[in-house]
Amino acid sequence: MSSRGSKLLVAALGLAMVFGCGGDDDDGGLGPEHVCADPADCRLWEAGQVAGVNFGLSSGFPEGSPATAIALAESNIANNHEFSWRAFEPTRDVYEFTELERRAAIADEAGLPQNAFHFAWENVFLDDFPPWAETITDPDELRAEIRERAEIIFERYPNLAKINVLNEPLQTLGGTGDLEENHFYRVLGAGYVAELFEIVNEAAPDSVELVLNENFVEYFPVKAEGLVRLVRDLLEAGVPIDSVGFQTHLMLTELFDTEPDFALLRSTMQRVADLGVKVWISELDNPVDPARENRFEYQAENYRKAVEACLAVPQCTDIQVWGVQDTRFWFDLEYEDAAALLFDENFQPKPAYFAVREALLAGRP
Repeated sequence: MSSRGSKLLVAALGLAMVFGCGGDDDDGGLGPEHVCADPADCRLWEAGQVAGVNFGLSSGFPEGSPATAIALAESNIANNHEFSWRAFEPTRDVYEFTELERRAAIADEAGLPQNAFHFAWENVFLDDFPPWAETITDPDELRAEIRERAEIIFERYPNLAKINVLNEPLQTLGGTGDLEENHFYRVLGAGYVAELFEIVNEAAPDSVELVLNENFVEYFPVKAEGLVRLVRDLLEAGVPIDSVGFQTHLMLTELFDTEPDFALLRSTMQRVADLGVKVWISELDNPVDPARENRFEYQAENYRKAVEACLAVPQCTDIQVWGVQDTRFWFDLEYEDAAALLFDENFQPKPAYFAVREALLAGRP
């Protein structure tokens, strides 16, 4: 990884409140030998070194925003959501690289390995599937478009750390734990998951980690079982899959009047890891109803438990929080003040921030 000096300079110039850490900067690689001179001043990525995980705050790197300085200072991995198909190719054969390359340049300058989101995502509730692709009903034509997309991505960006090959393939709210019958399923058949991974694998350098990403596993045991079954079936068929991202959007508590089951999250991560692939927390956040008593303490405990679930699984490599600051939360809920992230509207760290840092500094069990 390249020098982190630019990160520290950006943080110092852009936001005085971003915490410093004593000692010399290193290359950001994993290693339990890295310990901050004063743990109370440790950045999250540095605390992650103690636990042996990479840590990131997903950010669009808005120009001039303190959120950018925070993300750069607290992370040693970066997410680039502009690889989503709708953003990447909004019109057939018309590619939009401006915002993607702006974000990529910032991550490269800071020496942050980039995770590309999403290669393929078409879902009943929410997706990034371009409308023009929905008109393709010929299987060979759709395969050709998918292959071309993969080839263009890796011709331009061969040094990606990860690419989310397929996002949310299972029925969103548990259901039977089976595949959602989305456009890929209807056109290519139930074997489309394997096809997507094989097509991307053909184009991707060996160094790029191929990811299957899924949500709400911590709420639905039937979905957790379906995920394990899907990964096992893919591996038994020889499909090249390197890791599974557990999104960990902790947002269904009020809707379903049920708490996230962190023991289920941990055990499912371990079952997937035991199959021979890496696991990680890919989109962590926790919106909380303003009416909940002591909601920030409750939120902090949820963040802590999510981090501890990852750390309890030796093959869990990364933790990525899905945003930086509360006012830029990605999803509109029925209550305006979701306050889902680690920094408040004034860019101040919340109890959840300190809970995450403490959990990381405590290391793996």
